[in-house]
Amino acid sequence: MSSLLRRHAVIAIGVALTITGAAHARGELRDPTRPPDAAPADRGAARAESAWTLTAILVAQGRRIAVVNGRPVQTGEAVGEATVKHIARERVVLATRKGDLTLKLVQNQVKQPEAARP
Repeated sequence: MSSLLRRHAVIAIGVALTITGAAHARGELRDPTRPPDAAPADRGAARAESAWTLTAILVAQGRRIAVVNGRPVQTGEAVGEATVKHIARERVVLATRKGDLTLKLVQNQVKQPEAARP
């Protein structure tokens, strides 16, 4: 009997996951943490904005390394369909099919080496 009960439970869980998965794919699930009067998020704009993420830049001892989309790169290296054109202390310039794209660090302050601090 427990085998039959277990089989029915597995089927019920599978059906529930299928239904919620389909609803999620259609965008019908509501975010319970979102205020009721909030405008729906534009998913296309979010994807376009997050196409390039600059998280760190290292400029030291003649080396220039940037972390773009989670990957360390140097000038001339490819990142997706773009090429790193220039790395500065606070920004990176990528050459894309549509032209140059400048990525800036999110932080307002750029860390300085110990010797350069006042």
